Amino acid sequence: MAVITHAFDYSPIDTTKLLGVNLVVTLPAAFSDTCTKECVPGILSNLKRIKEAGAQRVILVCTDQPFAIAEWVRYSQWNNIDVTFASDFGSFQMREVVGRASEEEGKKNLPRALGDLLRRAYIVIKDGKILGKYIEPDALDFTLNIEELISGIKAVAV
Repeated sequence: MAVITHAFDYSPIDTTKLLGVNLVVTLPAAFSDTCTKECVPGILSNLKRIKEAGAQRVILVCTDQPFAIAEWVRYSQWNNIDVTFASDFGSFQMREVVGRASEEEGKKNLPRALGDLLRRAYIVIKDGKILGKYIEPDALDFTLNIEELISGIKAVAV
């Protein structure tokens, strides 16, 4: 699957070695309106329900460099929330799992700086294996259905 980098201590996180049930959310860009105002707050406001459904760990993975993600977290005052923020920058391995923005319908000709952004996705991993995945069809439209996400977590948590 992928090795990503913890945004605060730069330690590697190997998704194939994650034990238990984990929710990994991929995000195109730190400081973007959709990620800042809808996606991350949508996850954080439902964090208790996500964990009650069986997710032991929630990891939010962004395209940007670790230091940029850390600053975004501080600026947004999310640094005391019980989630892990991580980066795909450098390894770019999550792009192999969820794809790039340029792979979305009608976005084949995006400039590389935008086209290489991660697609927004929700991945449920149990003991290092992907058991559920939803990739949003358009990164500009936040389409998280929290009830479906919770059901997906519950389905693999048993």
